[in-house]
Amino acid sequence: MKRPNRHSLLTLAWLIALSLSACRSAAKAPPAPIVTPHPTLQVEGPPCHLDYNVPYYLTGIICFERLYDRVVTSEAVPELGGLALGTEGTLYIARPSSGTVWAMRDVDGDGFPDAPYQVASGLPHPTALTFHAGALYVAAEGGLFRLELDAHGLARTQKRLVADLTAPNGLWPDSVRVGPDGRVYVGVGASCADCPKEATSAGAVLSFASDGSDRRTVASGLRHPRALAFHPRSGDLWIADVRGPQAPSDALFRVPAAELAAGVAPNFGYPACVETSAPHCVDVVPPAYTFPDQSTPADMLFYTADGFPFWQDDLIVALAGSWDRAEPSGYALVVVSFDAEGLPDGGYERIAPISDHPSFAFPLARYSLMGMGFFPYHPVALALDPQGWLYIAEQEGRILRIRPRPAQVIDSRYPTPSPTP
Repeated sequence: MKRPNRHSLLTLAWLIALSLSACRSAAKAPPAPIVTPHPTLQVEGPPCHLDYNVPYYLTGIICFERLYDRVVTSEAVPELGGLALGTEGTLYIARPSSGTVWAMRDVDGDGFPDAPYQVASGLPHPTALTFHAGALYVAAEGGLFRLELDAHGLARTQKRLVADLTAPNGLWPDSVRVGPDGRVYVGVGASCADCPKEATSAGAVLSFASDGSDRRTVASGLRHPRALAFHPRSGDLWIADVRGPQAPSDALFRVPAAELAAGVAPNFGYPACVETSAPHCVDVVPPAYTFPDQSTPADMLFYTADGFPFWQDDLIVALAGSWDRAEPSGYALVVVSFDAEGLPDGGYERIAPISDHPSFAFPLARYSLMGMGFFPYHPVALALDPQGWLYIAEQEGRILRIRPRPAQVIDSRYPTPSPTP
């Protein structure tokens, strides 16, 4: 049974105040926070290291930990990119700035991954990863690569499968997934960051056979499809597109499994039909869901584990955040609730930053500006292990983990992160 979508009294008071002030100000207020009650979880696991340097969160049910912390001075290219879980709990990490892929694994069995180590190098700005059948597929500025891994998780072979994924001056590919059909799906950005409406080189989602052959267009009319996810029951493909300044909001688009199988490639309207209902846009497929303005969805996955049962089959989304506004938007980890039919049902809550105490149920921008959220760091990648533990990468150089809170906790005000490479 789906959890009820109930607002707190604080939320109701906020909405009343907002309506009363509407005649005095035309400024758009930030969305009111939603605090959803959840049952207490009874779980086993290593002691939770209470960390006061992560975003505010539901402390009664969640353990939020730093696994890696090496924030470096920005050099335009992100320090960390995509994440992927391999065999035996190995966490693979794309590092665009150094052109490498690293890995972390729990060798000593204490429930925390040990120091990271390099598994591959010489990749041109790798941005996204996915693990499938003993290999890593890597989307990069230089194309699509396949890394065959040995027993130690090191790249035994490294092969470029596709070389022409990025147009000159275009947006890099930031998403790669292997679908239920065994094909490799890649989101490719438009050839212009702010395309005029007459432009014809929009972004798309492409699919390939596992060897890089048999290129197909799965969806068109996109700007920057930064995240892909397949619904665990329906097999539908969901695409999170960062729509840019022309559009009112970033959006989720759906390609039904039947259309994937039939080779139907829907057009989602960028750039000519982002906001118009003109006659030439009649065949454009509208968004299935929209995010608050400038959220910048950077990665997402369907929650398919038992760790947090109230999120079962819901969509977990990392919002990397706004880029040109004084009041930050995004910079959050959120849940988009899905119904029994595999469609968004209107439920939307923040995992972080948020607190279960009503005194801290602030609007998202206030969490950011008070230093209680992800801001100024950008959450850009997610991974889920079989236990239901979530891993989050921030592009500046941190890896965080969310898991159900065990009974035993360690109050560590200044925790020591994993050794740096």
